[in-house]
Amino acid sequence: MLRSMSYAQETYNTPDGLSFSQLCENTAPLITGGSEPSSSLLAAATYLLLTNPSILAKLTALLRTAFKSNEEINSVTVNKVDYLLAVLNEAFRLYPPAPVILGRVTPPEGCIIAGGFVPGNTVVSVNSWGASRSSTNFIRPNEFIPERWMGAPEFKHDKRKVVQPFSVGPRNCLGQNLAWLELKIILARVIWNFDLELCEESRGWMEKQKFYIVAERSQLMVRLKPAVRD
Repeated sequence: MLRSMSYAQETYNTPDGLSFSQLCENTAPLITGGSEPSSSLLAAATYLLLTNPSILAKLTALLRTAFKSNEEINSVTVNKVDYLLAVLNEAFRLYPPAPVILGRVTPPEGCIIAGGFVPGNTVVSVNSWGASRSSTNFIRPNEFIPERWMGAPEFKHDKRKVVQPFSVGPRNCLGQNLAWLELKIILARVIWNFDLELCEESRGWMEKQKFYIVAERSQLMVRLKPAVRD
């Protein structure tokens, strides 16, 4: 992100460059689509696991059974632990790094959205936080339940397509495949290598945050100990 901005700053306020207002407009999507989503989601997934011990225990057991060494966890093998992907999807649902998806503009003639007519040249977007926690879209919407992504019958009516952390359509995130790879490998290796404990000062970490373009998050304090193995 910093490199991208440095190119823009080289021509700042020149005839061929960006004005200050244009620079600000371009900064928001660079923050939203740069390093912020992966780090935010990993922090949220860690917090959610630590505040749901049974889920953490299940994921830990699966990972430490599936892999005999840290080196075995790679871009191919990490995909065999389906529960890991379910945990990340559920973390994305409860903690969308970009809580308001970037806007789209309706065509000049207008269009139909969700059964209603929207006039032309109107900026529209979906509030990811609200959609992901709406009881019209999800059963027990405020609970962290990875099983909803694994075909559990209780959640068969969940509208999982509502969760679109990388946006949708031709302008969705170009780097989402790389982001998914990073998320899966990093979380798997951390859980495989360490036993984690939430520090007292980080109780309520998620609940205390405010959201703007991205979350205004404080440090997540976690105590790590090397995993004890037989």
